[in-house]
Amino acid sequence: MTTTQERSSLQNRVTPWGDLQVAQERGEWMGNRGILHDDDKKIESLWRHDHWVTCLISYGESRRKGETSREKLFTPGNYSELFFLDEAIAFAAGHRPCSMWGAVGPHRYAYEQPAAGIP
Repeated sequence: MTTTQERSSLQNRVTPWGDLQVAQERGEWMGNRGILHDDDKKIESLWRHDHWVTCLISYGESRRKGETSREKLFTPGNYSELFFLDEAIAFAAGHRPCSMWGAVGPHRYAYEQPAAGIP
């Protein structure tokens, strides 16, 4: 498999409707719905739990094994990394702010979600 094929083969880009697609665009936000993939990196489920979170990609450092960040994606036994083009898409898809937002983020989200029609 070529590098270009590898880059575009994972079904981990989330649409505003919560669907998972194959796309090269990554954006600055990532999310988590649990372990959705099998050992061949194929999606088996759209979610494993209902605690869907989103966070900036730049937050924290990955400790997963692999030479490149690409090799660390969808590793066996670890959650499936999902990507959003922006924060609005993550929220529209049903993801909530992660804990790194501290005191400000969740409060802002709680204030804005009723205006957006989010239960």
